Amino acid sequence: MTSQEAPLAEQSEERDVLLTVEHGVMRLASIAWLAAAVLIWGRIVGFVPTDLALSWHQLDGPWLPMITAAIVAPTVAVGLWLTASWGAVIWATVVLLGITVTTLNIANAPLGPEWIWSNFMAVLVVGGLAGARAWRDREPDD
Repeated sequence: MTSQEAPLAEQSEERDVLLTVEHGVMRLASIAWLAAAVLIWGRIVGFVPTDLALSWHQLDGPWLPMITAAIVAPTVAVGLWLTASWGAVIWATVVLLGITVTTLNIANAPLGPEWIWSNFMAVLVVGGLAGARAWRDREPDD
């Protein structure tokens, strides 16, 4: 066996089911966030009809959450697709901020409350899977 083959020989053939499910949920959420980014940008540039008046002169108007979502949604999509830890952190942060915006003024939510709450549930699922993996892989105290 050569030195290049040695690390491959030490790897187990066993697949981590929890990690596979966690990555699958994150990738599905990534596709949804990318679709949401396209929808938001379509609203901003006028390709998708919307009832939101994106008036830049209204300080309390829905344009600020819409522009923020247009910037953040592709970032979340990339982070989730890469299944990177920073992607999950940004995702959870954006969902919590979305809950705050939706609670303060539901008209300012760019994608609606259903989008935020379904993402909140998905964040809880991914967090639960990560917690279950950490619990399983913990070192037993002797």
